[in-house]
Amino acid sequence: MIDITPLVRLYARFRLRQLARQRPADVQRKQLAYLLKQARATRFGRDHDFAHIQGVEAYQQRVPLRTYDDHWEEYWRADFPILDNVTWPGKIPFFATTTGTGQLTRADADKVQQTKNIPVSWAIVRSHKRGSYDMFCHHLVNYPKSHLLAGKGAMTSAFTPIRALADGVYASFMTALLLGKAMPPWVRPFYVDIRDLHELPEMHAKLKGLATRVWQQNVRAVSGTPLHLLNLFQYVQQQQGRSGAFLLKEALPRVDLIVHAGTSMKPYQQQFERLLAGSDCDLREIYPSCEGFFGIADRGPGEGLRLVCDNQIFYEFIPVTELGKANPQVLWIDTVETDVDYALVISTAAGLWRYVLGDLVRFVDLQPPRLLISGRTAQSIGIVGERLLEADVNQALNAAAARCGVAITEYALNPRSATQIGERNRYHYLIEFTQLPTTEQQAAFVAALEENLCQQNLNYAAAYRTGVLERPALYIAPPGSFDAWLIKHNKLEGKVPRIWLETQPFLDLLTEIQQHDV
Repeated sequence: MIDITPLVRLYARFRLRQLARQRPADVQRKQLAYLLKQARATRFGRDHDFAHIQGVEAYQQRVPLRTYDDHWEEYWRADFPILDNVTWPGKIPFFATTTGTGQLTRADADKVQQTKNIPVSWAIVRSHKRGSYDMFCHHLVNYPKSHLLAGKGAMTSAFTPIRALADGVYASFMTALLLGKAMPPWVRPFYVDIRDLHELPEMHAKLKGLATRVWQQNVRAVSGTPLHLLNLFQYVQQQQGRSGAFLLKEALPRVDLIVHAGTSMKPYQQQFERLLAGSDCDLREIYPSCEGFFGIADRGPGEGLRLVCDNQIFYEFIPVTELGKANPQVLWIDTVETDVDYALVISTAAGLWRYVLGDLVRFVDLQPPRLLISGRTAQSIGIVGERLLEADVNQALNAAAARCGVAITEYALNPRSATQIGERNRYHYLIEFTQLPTTEQQAAFVAALEENLCQQNLNYAAAYRTGVLERPALYIAPPGSFDAWLIKHNKLEGKVPRIWLETQPFLDLLTEIQQHDV
């Protein structure tokens, strides 16, 4: 394969100079104006008089906030799967299926995940591609020795079969649609072909098949969720007959880039640090979703994701303190502040209008805008009014693990009030560590977890110090048990549910995951 990396690196330098000159507010105004112009003749555009909307303030006044369910019930359900000139001009060719992993109640405990069908236009396909190209640009400029395009890329999140819903209309996971239906022929040789792996019965068999190709073919980049990536590298190690710690520089020395997305890296941070020891490989986070491509890490891990402002998406932000109000304050890129949690709202070139995505973000810089994903709007939890965010829990768990010399693979959390269980209010954690902690480490971990939660949340601290909240209860999941549970329920291609609101489903999970045959 001819190495075209030097040519792409020239474009990368041009693109990064272009980004450096951007004024985010000006760019976002233009994006909104473009979206309104394109969609003014659609049913949604006529309903909201897009032809006469001028500027951000007028748009916010004329168009109400909507969730996925609002869009579905008001505009998509009746015509699905043929959406032609409904909320975006032309016929929608794709639907990205996505599964929610928010708070689990008894009603949805058995199915674990609820499927949504997100419209994907050709414009949003191009938006995803441009986001990926920008990611490559940041990598190539920051890693001048990289030969990324001298080989292939491998994706661990594109295994889902593509279903035909109607003539010319298809549905699958977003990455599968991009790889299987929207990839230009000239790009296909740059990716590992996995089409024959789609029909394998479960995710581990697919990952084993991909591991063989990653090892034997000239793979330079790998992408996926942190859990899938770790599983993939484990299978590469097994197939190579290696023992001991997996080191990328020894097992896959040609890999220049690992891209991760989908779930927080924090529970897996120590494992990736060991994996990358001595390697020049770039570990880079991106922020894609079924609805669009939003951000890219343009600096080091944990330093924020640069918001992609010129990608046919207009962004708005609701302060988390305003959630639930009838008329919440809604900001945009020109009025946000750093160190505030916001619910992300998007308007896109697929006909999503003032769409409350469900993600919480927090800006760490404004020029250029960089943000961290701090949790989900549906995943703020509380027992006595303390309102913990998933991000608070993740940060506290990570800090406690680092202090106690342990590493967390995955966890599930159940908040229980005294009225439910006949005892004091308490959070119950089921945690899988990479290695089973000692009794002393477990006690130290719980104490450190409590201390960190108190530091992050004043209401939590007050409730704990006055005896309203009991110290957390800790249950240990054997190494590999969360993964095995997902396999057993055929859910490995989804995400691990972390917050379980009701007690009995959590107890069922606890019983099942601690069984020897899980």
